[in-house]
Amino acid sequence: MKVKIVQLSSGPDVQQNIEKSIRLASQGEKADLIVFPEYQMIVPDFANPGFTIRQAESEEGVFVTAMRELSKNSGSAVLCNGTILDGKNRVLNRSLFLENGEISFRYDKTHLYDAMNSRESAVYSYGLLPYRGHRVSEFTIGPLICYDLRFPEAARALRLRGARVITYQSGWFSGQGKKDQWITLLSSRAIENGCYVIGAAQTGEAFTGNSAVIDPKGAIVARLGKEEGILEAQLSAASIEEYDRNYPLVEQRRTDLYSSL
Repeated sequence: MKVKIVQLSSGPDVQQNIEKSIRLASQGEKADLIVFPEYQMIVPDFANPGFTIRQAESEEGVFVTAMRELSKNSGSAVLCNGTILDGKNRVLNRSLFLENGEISFRYDKTHLYDAMNSRESAVYSYGLLPYRGHRVSEFTIGPLICYDLRFPEAARALRLRGARVITYQSGWFSGQGKKDQWITLLSSRAIENGCYVIGAAQTGEAFTGNSAVIDPKGAIVARLGKEEGILEAQLSAASIEEYDRNYPLVEQRRTDLYSSL
C-alpha cells in the first residue's frame, strides 16, 4: 500500500488550511491513502476556547465537503482531522476516512491533552466511539490521535481487533525532549504490536513536525524534519508476516495474569 503523509502548519483560518491541505496533497505520486495531521482544519486556542468552538462545523460544512472532494478527485482514501460539531451539540476532535467522496469511518479522540498547562477538554468533548480498524487496500488501519500515543492500551486494542497499521494524527507540541519522545513512542507502538505506525504531524513554531513511518521492527522507513511537505512510503504485508513468525506477540500474551488490568 502506498501512503502519503501531509505535514503542514495550520492556522486560525479554516479556508486557508483547506487550500494548503489540497495543494500539499496534490504533490508527489498517487497514493492509496493520504493522511493529514491533527488540527488540520484549525489549530485550537486553549486560552480562548470560545473562538475555536465557534469554528466547529458539522460534517456538511465546508471543511469535510472539501476533503470529500479531495478523496473523489484524487482517487485516494483520505484520513483528515477536523473540529466537528455532532448532532448532540458536542465539539469533537474527529478524524474521518473519506473514500470516493463519502465518509466511510469516524474516530473521535479519546485521550484529550489536559497536560503541561494545556487543557484540550476546554474545547473538545471526549470521544466515545470504540477502538476499531478500517480496511483500506490490503491493510486494516487503526486511527488514533496525538495524546493517544502515550496510552499503549489504545494501540493494543486496535491490534487485537485486526489493525496492522496504526495512524497517529498529531499536533505534538514542541518542548524539551518532545521530538525524541515522539519518535520513541511511535517506534515503541510499532515494535510491541508488530505493525506499521504512521505519525502525521503538525509543524511550525508550536509543534515538533517530524512526521514518520515506522515498520514493525521499529525502523524508520521515512521521516520529515520541520518543513512543510509530504512524506511517501510503501507498506509491505510481507514485513508484518515476517515479524509475526519471529515474534508471535498476540498468541504469547499472558492474559491469565493481566487481562483484567
